Amino acid sequence: MATTAQAPAQHRRLYRATRGRVLGGVAAGLAEHLGISPVVLRVAFAALTLAGGAGVVMYAAFWVFVAAVRRRG
Repeated sequence: MATTAQAPAQHRRLYRATRGRVLGGVAAGLAEHLGISPVVLRVAFAALTLAGGAGVVMYAAFWVFVAAVRRRG
C-alpha cells in the first residue's frame, strides 16, 4: 500500500486589503483569501444589498471585525 506525503496546510489569516480596494478593502481582502476575483464578491455584496439589505450588513460587519493588512516597510 502506497502512501503519499502531504505538506501541512498553511494557516492563512483574513485581512482587509489596503491595495486594490474600492471602499473598505473588504471584497479585495476576502477575494485574496478565497483565491477569487474581487469583482465576484463586489457583485455578490451588491446583489445581497438589492435583495433586502443583507449585503450592507455583511460588508459593514467585515469592515468592523476584520483587521486591515499589516504591511512591513
